[in-house]
Amino acid sequence: MEKKILLIEDEEFISMFLEDTLVRWGYSILGKIRYGEEVMDKLGKLDPKPDLIITDINLAGQMSGIESSKLITEKYDIPLMFMSAYSDKIRKEEAGKIKNVGYITKPFDVLKLKHILDTLFDKQE
Repeated sequence: MEKKILLIEDEEFISMFLEDTLVRWGYSILGKIRYGEEVMDKLGKLDPKPDLIITDINLAGQMSGIESSKLITEKYDIPLMFMSAYSDKIRKEEAGKIKNVGYITKPFDVLKLKHILDTLFDKQE
C-alpha cells in the first residue's frame, strides 16, 4: 500500500524537489504546508491521516516547526522527521525532545532520506 506523507516546508524549491523525489519513490503526498499556524487545521481535515510528516524546523510565519510538531504529537500518533539547514546543538536538542524518526540537514542527502524512509516503513509493515 502506498504510504502517505505530509510536507511542512516554507521554501518552495525544496518543497517541490522533495515532493518530486518522494513521488518517484512511490509515496503519495497528501499536502504541503508553509506556515506552522496552519498545521493543526489542515492536518485535522486530512482523511486519511499521513503515515509520516516531514517538517522543516524554521517555517514562514510566527510558529516554528518545533512548536507545530509539539502540537501534532499531543493529538496524533504520526511519525515526524525534521529537516533543517541548521545542525547546531540547541536545535537538535529541541527536536530530540519531540518523538521523531530522523533529523536531516539541508541540503539533504537523498540516500540518507531514502534509508530513513525504508527503515521506517519496513518496520511498520
